[in-house]
Amino acid sequence: MKKIIFLFLFIFTGMVFSISAQDNEMENEEEDIDFENEDELYYDFFNFGINVDLQYINSSDINNYIADQLSGYSVTGSTNLFLLIETGINFRIRPLKFFGVRMGGEAYIAPKIVRGDVAGSFFLYGGSLYAVGVFYIPFRKASILFGAGPEFHLTTFEEYFGCGLGFRGEVGVDFCNKEISILVRVAHIKDKDDSNFDMSLTGVGLRVGFFF
Repeated sequence: MKKIIFLFLFIFTGMVFSISAQDNEMENEEEDIDFENEDELYYDFFNFGINVDLQYINSSDINNYIADQLSGYSVTGSTNLFLLIETGINFRIRPLKFFGVRMGGEAYIAPKIVRGDVAGSFFLYGGSLYAVGVFYIPFRKASILFGAGPEFHLTTFEEYFGCGLGFRGEVGVDFCNKEISILVRVAHIKDKDDSNFDMSLTGVGLRVGFFF
């Protein structure tokens, strides 16, 4: 868990410095722009975007399944599956500088590579569709954002498959159509044949998005 937190902080810090440097360059190039058009510098009415997310998950049913499959072997390290990697495309409509709507789809995978007396791998993967309302606190070159909305999942792990509705929330910063946010997801996806098996995607992650 500590390694995941350090990874999130490292990526977040790197992106902040990178985007801040780009923002300073844009400010120097735009210093002659009329102050009356200042709003145009930090948001557009419509954008198409892409994103990459890293999220920590802790599904007890999945972790128990992996542990049971490896119970007769000696393995190196933890058998828990904990890192969800996802990428997606989306579009955003922002009619007001204080509010917008973002909708999109994402594909994700959570791998677990096992080493020890036996070598093997386990994969959770799937996709989602979501729609979030986003509230902004705007400044001259950036906006603080708060977003929340429903998310529909199709998820599979080994012989299990299910679909279901979840929730996602985001808190972050928008730098001239580049977003960095903390993603909070709540989703308990049940297997279609065994409702007791929960492929939980609940967790916290880091989301980085770019709009064009």
